[in-house]
Amino acid sequence: MRTNAARLRELMLTPFHFSFAVPDPDAAKPFYVDVIGCSPGRDHGTWVDVLFFGHQLTIHAGTTAEAGKHLLRDPAGNLLEFKFYHDRSAVPGSKP
Repeated sequence: MRTNAARLRELMLTPFHFSFAVPDPDAAKPFYVDVIGCSPGRDHGTWVDVLFFGHQLTIHAGTTAEAGKHLLRDPAGNLLEFKFYHDRSAVPGSKP
C-alpha cells in the first residue's frame, strides 16, 4: 500500500496543462522562453505552447474576462477543467 507521501510525490510528477489568455501571445512568449528558460512549443498565431519543464503552458489571445484554465486528471483518469474569470459576467450561465 502506498503512503500519502508516495502518492503526493506521484501527483507532483504528473504533467499538467495550464492555459491562459493574454492580449498578445507573441509578446508574452519571450518571457517564458528567454527569461525563465522554457522550451518553445507549437505556435499557431492566436496561441503558443511553451514546454514548462515537463508541463505544458498554452498562451492564447483573448480577453481578460477568462483569466485562465487548468486541466488535470483525477485518480480515475478523468480530465478535469478548471477555469477562473476576472469578470463574473463571463461565466457561462451567469445573468447580466
